[in-house]
Amino acid sequence: MNKKLSDINKSGLEACIAGNININFLNYSSNKQTSDYLDMFSLGYMPLTTKATRITDHSKTLIDHIYTNSPEKVLEACICLVDISDHLPCFCTLTSK
Repeated sequence: MNKKLSDINKSGLEACIAGNININFLNYSSNKQTSDYLDMFSLGYMPLTTKATRITDHSKTLIDHIYTNSPEKVLEACICLVDISDHLPCFCTLTSK
């Protein structure tokens, strides 16, 4: 994945990467595998989800990620507080020309 992210940047493409990654961003400072994964995005990608996206009675995790290499184009990034499932819906709105 590191190579793909680098290739996207080298080609000058704008990217928005999103998914239910199941790697808890909130464990960044206490879990080496989590920090290694998230450090891949230091190639100019900014996380747009920064709060818990899965909340249960006994835990909170940030496992639904959105990243972009064009943060200046982000109009809005939201985690919706709805009780549809144990994951909260996430979205971002970007400008385009």
